[in-house]
Amino acid sequence: MFDLKNAPIFLLFLTITSCSVPLDIELSMLSCDRVESAKNNDWSKVQIIDIQIENNKFFPPIIQLEKDKKYIFSILNKDDSQQRFTAINFFQNSIVNKIYIDQEMEKNICPSSIPIPPNKRSKIYLVPKVAGDYEFENTNVLTSSLSLIWGGPINLIFVNR
Repeated sequence: MFDLKNAPIFLLFLTITSCSVPLDIELSMLSCDRVESAKNNDWSKVQIIDIQIENNKFFPPIIQLEKDKKYIFSILNKDDSQQRFTAINFFQNSIVNKIYIDQEMEKNICPSSIPIPPNKRSKIYLVPKVAGDYEFENTNVLTSSLSLIWGGPINLIFVNR
């Protein structure tokens, strides 16, 4: 059990160590075994899933999708600091066609975590390939550290058959 009297020391350690790590680094790179191009490259009539981050929390916290259907995740960061959309298992079981971070196309389409700059939008063009329940979270340095101590909100993506 975490002893709360050590919390200030732990937070100081996290603050000091986080200063040496750039906030825009990928937490990890996924293997691209599942990378395929979508058969139909027309994304004009695709359902857009609007997601917002405000006060380090995602809205909506629950997203329901259908397997093998195209989606665009449009993630708006309303906070004044960079946030991250992290969904490792979901990305491993989806085809990520393209990613835009503040209107700039990203070269890595095998992400584990997508940065969302302050007061900007990132878009992920994807096709879920495996039905299941997937957690997603905000993994900026502060929220990751605090969720280890006190637990964080649960955000879920449900992919139906």
